[in-house]
Amino acid sequence: MGLFGLAEKQLESEATTFVFDQESVDRNNNKVVIDGRPVFVCPTELLSAEEYEEGFGPLTIKPATGQISLTDSEGTEITMSAPRQLDKYGFILNIDAQGSICDTPTTVHSMPSTAAEAQRTERREQKWNTTLTNWERRRQKKLKERLRKGVPDAVRGKVWLTLGGGIREPGLYQEIVQKTSDAMLRKCKEQATQIPPEAVNAIHAIEELSATVTPPTSDVSSRSQQDSPKGSSTSSLPKEGSPSSKRSKAEEEEEDENVDYAFTKAFRTVQDTIERDIHRTFPRHNLFYEEDKRRDDEEVTNAASNLLGLSGTCDPELASIILNLQRDIKTVSTTGATTTPLSTSSFPDPSQLYSPKGQAALRRVLRAYSYYDREVSYCQGMNFIAGMFLTVMSEEEAFWLLISVMHEKPCEMRGMFGEGMRETHKVLYVAENLMHSHLPKLARHFDRENIHVTMFATQWLLTQYTSSFKFDLVTRVWDGFLGEGWKIIYRVMLALLQQWQSQLLRMSFEEILAFFRELPERVDGDAVMETAFRIKLKTRQIVKLEKEWYAKQQQ
Repeated sequence: MGLFGLAEKQLESEATTFVFDQESVDRNNNKVVIDGRPVFVCPTELLSAEEYEEGFGPLTIKPATGQISLTDSEGTEITMSAPRQLDKYGFILNIDAQGSICDTPTTVHSMPSTAAEAQRTERREQKWNTTLTNWERRRQKKLKERLRKGVPDAVRGKVWLTLGGGIREPGLYQEIVQKTSDAMLRKCKEQATQIPPEAVNAIHAIEELSATVTPPTSDVSSRSQQDSPKGSSTSSLPKEGSPSSKRSKAEEEEEDENVDYAFTKAFRTVQDTIERDIHRTFPRHNLFYEEDKRRDDEEVTNAASNLLGLSGTCDPELASIILNLQRDIKTVSTTGATTTPLSTSSFPDPSQLYSPKGQAALRRVLRAYSYYDREVSYCQGMNFIAGMFLTVMSEEEAFWLLISVMHEKPCEMRGMFGEGMRETHKVLYVAENLMHSHLPKLARHFDRENIHVTMFATQWLLTQYTSSFKFDLVTRVWDGFLGEGWKIIYRVMLALLQQWQSQLLRMSFEEILAFFRELPERVDGDAVMETAFRIKLKTRQIVKLEKEWYAKQQQ
């Protein structure tokens, strides 16, 4: 339940104080101890007493502002931000434009369900659980109807995973994460303990010059020569062919076909791309939210240096990668660690201090997929899809569902992320022609204003609306997409345009583009889906347009 859960019934008008000690967990007395360490627990944070030397003093929650004051062992007061208020999908409501947690919600919260709605949802959940139990005897027409009504949040993860075929090879995901983490950690350790190539090249240049010019001998150089073994160089720097030379033996080995892909430079380059996109993925969602200052560079570099046994410190960015990889190895080696949905964990791993829980899981899922499918590897946009999966299921389940939607019917998205993104061009061709046939007046207006479908629909169709729209629409789209395939994606695009057609017809080029940037925040997901299912779109129309596109590619 966490500390805020304990305080809910006690917080009224006066501040409430909690004191920690080394005793075992005793929720009645507001003492919380995990693994022998006193900790402060709330729904989204875990701060170890080790962070503040010997332990915490009194902790006070002020009900008027939600502000938390913590006193460390030296009597210094530490002020913490207000608790995060979440919507039903896990997005933070009390967050400002700069990404900081504030006292009051900045986003409108949906109205709570009525008693009648709650009962209806419970009945639908029971029906879905019965369907999942008897999946082999399901009726396709009935399944389609239920998917179109929307899957209840409580069973959505199970339904999606079942539609995707489930976990095909238990343990394979953990094996891939272990292998790739080990490989990358080994390379990072080599990088952390070697001299920069620029310095090595400079030394080699000096040594070449020294071969023709004899410098004056100093006392220091004389002692160095005397202390060195006969015939050895006075320089402690590695020579050509060592791991830190301009072209190392390790780099030459990478060209060997027998070297595992996880050890190659190409694989590490892909991981660099993934790392850049990780921090752009749902930054306002509770799973992926980053505090402004989680740990300073000195703490991270010292921790990594201690891990490697270095006397000095290494680059902060490299240190952070090393600590994250070390945590990844620990995570997959713990039974069940990757099979528990992230959103249900009562006590988050303290290593969140290096990277938020959702970011770490997303990094592992994308890395595992890039190793599993080396031809596609990773392309921007996949991060939003995998990240969305992680909000409703475990990371192992998200990995297998990602494989399913990329490779198998009815989704088959793999061609959209492959070399040249060939299938993306096909999808945009179909979308443009459907717009002309279903919304001809708007299509002609866009033609006059030089608005092409690529200017507003690329991200919609590439990520199936996950990258920009609210989850009340996104989850409903994916309920249909996993059951019916691409027809629902085109229907939603047409529904969005149809709903706003009258306004768009009065707009100029600049106004249209500005409108599409703001559109995701205006959308009512349920209303859009109702409109989408009323649009008369046949599968044969889509197939015909796809054949036209393929024919054009042959010309």
